[in-house]
Amino acid sequence: MKATTVSLLVALALLVVGLLALFIPVAIHGWDLTVLDPHRYTESTHPVAGEFTAISVETSLANVTVLPSEDGTCRAVLCEQEGLTHTVAVEDGTLRITETDTRRWYEKLINLRSPSITLYLPEGSYGALTVSLSTGDVTLSEGFTFASLTLRGSTGDVACRADVLGAIDVRLSTGDVLLEGISAGAITLTASTGDTALTGVTCTSLTSSRSTGHTRLDGLSAEGDVTLTSSTGRIGLSRVSAGALSLYVSTGRTELADVTATTLTSEGDTGDVTLTNTVLSGALTIVRSTGDVTLTRCDAAELLIKTDTGDVKGTLLSEKIFIPRTDTGKIAVPETVTGGRCKVTTDTGDIRFTIAE
Repeated sequence: MKATTVSLLVALALLVVGLLALFIPVAIHGWDLTVLDPHRYTESTHPVAGEFTAISVETSLANVTVLPSEDGTCRAVLCEQEGLTHTVAVEDGTLRITETDTRRWYEKLINLRSPSITLYLPEGSYGALTVSLSTGDVTLSEGFTFASLTLRGSTGDVACRADVLGAIDVRLSTGDVLLEGISAGAITLTASTGDTALTGVTCTSLTSSRSTGHTRLDGLSAEGDVTLTSSTGRIGLSRVSAGALSLYVSTGRTELADVTATTLTSEGDTGDVTLTNTVLSGALTIVRSTGDVTLTRCDAAELLIKTDTGDVKGTLLSEKIFIPRTDTGKIAVPETVTGGRCKVTTDTGDIRFTIAE
């Protein structure tokens, strides 16, 4: 047997042995890859002494969780990676959790397990909450009211079930955002990739911007305006009450059901628009390059709908003065002469409307 063949067989055998050594421990632990993390981890509890209102957390890799304290004491439970430690202290009325990183560069290359910071607080009201991290999830439990919430992160999910009297400002690169069952002031959510979901939320206003991902509002009540932007992804609203609604989707569907607002502007390039039981006191404006527009039992003071390619059809709750135009398609609208304008323009597509009895 040639020497090169023997060398290849030996190399292949060593590769198989290495893979077995790698995968056997993972398989034993239910395919949990964190067992391969080369770092040592330790857990410690830090009682918090001193009076504070504001809270500031700065970390790079840790998941941050805020939970109600069962015994009424304030403490931080830290699960830390060797060389990546945190300090817990009260300074000038602020509880500060800060990170110290003494790892060598090669110790930062592999991180298969996330450290964690779990902060136990007595239920009640607190000042401003500020969280800054690179990679990690943030979870805020119900039972708390913060004066404001500011969160900056690169990669990680956010789940907030705590009330916020003032502004919520969340900015992520990649991650999902969930706000559930809370009241807040002005909400600003900015992220690149991931989904946004607000359920049972009351706020003064909402601005949400996504590059890639779905945005879903269910049971939202906003005193002021709601502005939603998504480059690629769906926007869905259900049981929403707001001031002016402004929606932009470059590529993706827009679906509204049981929505009331002063005005609605929906713009985008490609994607269908479906409105059900949507009633506006002011104007409805829809602009699409490609996509069908369907209105079911909807109404507005006036309707301005324009699409290059797509059918426009609907059932309105009150009479309108219809001004339809299509270059290629059929037109079937009521010959009513009262009400606000319903101007519909499409280059290629049918236009069909009826008035609900």
